[in-house]
Amino acid sequence: LAENPARIFGLDDRKGKIAVGMDADLVLWDEREESIIQAQEIPGAADWNPYENVPVAGKVAYTLSRGRELIANGQFVGDEVWGECVRSHP
Repeated sequence: LAENPARIFGLDDRKGKIAVGMDADLVLWDEREESIIQAQEIPGAADWNPYENVPVAGKVAYTLSRGRELIANGQFVGDEVWGECVRSHP
C-alpha cells in the first residue's frame, strides 16, 4: 500500500518502506475494533471533519511519524501535532 505510491510520486528515497534510513511513518490498524469518526478526538488544528459521525470498521491502534510515537493504544500521546511538507520529485 505504500511502496508503489511512494515510487510513483518520487518519494521512495524516504517513504514507502520499512528500512534503515527511511522516515519510519507507520500506522497499525486494529481491524477488530469499530469506531465512529469524531473531530474532537482527532489531534490537529481543524475543529471539524467531513466524515464526522461516520462509523468505521477498524481503529488506529498505534502511529509513528518519523519514528516519534503519536498514538498508542488508540490515544494521542505525542507532545504536539507536527509534520513536514515533503515535495515529490520525478
